[in-house]
Amino acid sequence: MQNRLFPLPRLGLEGQQAWLLTFADLVSLLLCFFVMLYATKAVDVEKFKQLQGAMTGVFGTLSQPYDLRPDADQAAENLPIMAADPLAYLKPLLQRQLATDPILRQAYLWPQAQPRALVISLPAALLFLPGEATLGGPGREAIQHLAALLANLDNAVVVAGHTDPAPIATADYPNNWTLSLARGLTVARLLRAAGVQVDQVQGLADRDFARLNPQQPEATRTAAARRVDVLILPEQP
Repeated sequence: MQNRLFPLPRLGLEGQQAWLLTFADLVSLLLCFFVMLYATKAVDVEKFKQLQGAMTGVFGTLSQPYDLRPDADQAAENLPIMAADPLAYLKPLLQRQLATDPILRQAYLWPQAQPRALVISLPAALLFLPGEATLGGPGREAIQHLAALLANLDNAVVVAGHTDPAPIATADYPNNWTLSLARGLTVARLLRAAGVQVDQVQGLADRDFARLNPQQPEATRTAAARRVDVLILPEQP
């Protein structure tokens, strides 16, 4: 009797094509059966590793898992510490900045003052009154401009004060050594306040006077001796 309430759909498979329905059901049942067998089967780990090795060997890859650990000489604790900004890179930049800055035009880079450092020399006449270690207005402005150039460097910085050979004896500075150290400390304090990491301050008095060019006039050598040097070293602090 034909069901008029729920008529069966017409699949369009009449005659010899009707067997495809039974075949599709059978394939689905077989697939589910083998999936169930595989899910309940215990995997032999040793055989799986052998199969993995054989397959990776065929495809030309390593038969063992790749070791991500670095070599002993590449471990973090054995890696060399990279130097800070290279001096060869900094030198032309500083030369251009000193030449174009209206306040720092009197400062200059010593070409042979230190073989392993850049030395920026600030004449004492730009910074201090004779026999004094207190920065004047132009001197304070010059140090602030210099600090703007050096604040972003990662290099170690040393400040060294110098004097001419003429002896000094005042209530505040009994000799050239104390005057040179006081001037170095004054410059270093202002640089540090502006964000420059100064690592050492030196007072050298007239120790380097003999290194100045002896062919220059005595007045020129004496003026060059009165200065404060800012040394930029190739290493980090």
